[in-house]
Amino acid sequence: MNRDYIANMIFNINDVVETIQGHSINDDIIKEYDQSQFDKEPKTLMDIPKDREGSAITIGECLLDLQTHINELHNYFSKEVVEITDDNGQVHVFDTFRDLIEYADTCGVMGWLPDGYTWRFREGDE
Repeated sequence: MNRDYIANMIFNINDVVETIQGHSINDDIIKEYDQSQFDKEPKTLMDIPKDREGSAITIGECLLDLQTHINELHNYFSKEVVEITDDNGQVHVFDTFRDLIEYADTCGVMGWLPDGYTWRFREGDE
């Protein structure tokens, strides 16, 4: 699964949620469901139960859960993990650039840059 694929899933689910949130419903739609399935009066398609089998879980709840799961997948697969095995055979795993650089700066007598060189992390829009 690549980043473009996950990015497309994010855009698609966001579009679907936004679209369904904007669609009002009518009495014909509401009549298709048992009234016990509604916790409150439905206003949009997001408020409609996900099935006609007695569930009170709404289409909106399912879509928002799906949206959350897709975002979690994106976060998981977007991480770039670096694994370094040092000269003693110890494995070091870094999932942020900051942690990798801080580790590299402890390597050897001079760190990762020759003496006299400096580095810093730029925050935000610096």
